[in-house]
Amino acid sequence: MTLPNVSDLTIYQHSNVSYNMNFTDLLNLYPDVETITTNVITKTWMAEVLHVRKHSLKKLCFLYFDPEQCDIFDFDELLMLIKAQRPGFSLRISCYSNTDSEKSNLFFSELTKYLDLKLVQGENRQRTQVFVN
Repeated sequence: MTLPNVSDLTIYQHSNVSYNMNFTDLLNLYPDVETITTNVITKTWMAEVLHVRKHSLKKLCFLYFDPEQCDIFDFDELLMLIKAQRPGFSLRISCYSNTDSEKSNLFFSELTKYLDLKLVQGENRQRTQVFVN
């Protein structure tokens, strides 16, 4: 079963504790989805997105509300995911927290430095766009 014609999908703190969100399932269930925004972040999300070769995803937004979540992925795997996307793909990783967390500040600082070293910088809508804040 697929649910076509869904272009934007937003998932915040789903209440089904017996289900772990899976991007492979989402991308297969919603084959026309172009934008996913979520704060439900698992350790396997990058592998799950990479698993679905033909998807229509153009924009992926992760919102961290818990600073303790911020070290949940590997930078090299993120780079592999970024490079595997079509030109024009946009990835946003943001932390919105009421507390100033040393852990999240360090994580985002290290992530930004890593991406600055590995990716071409400058605005070009034809390239993959990565925003970290």
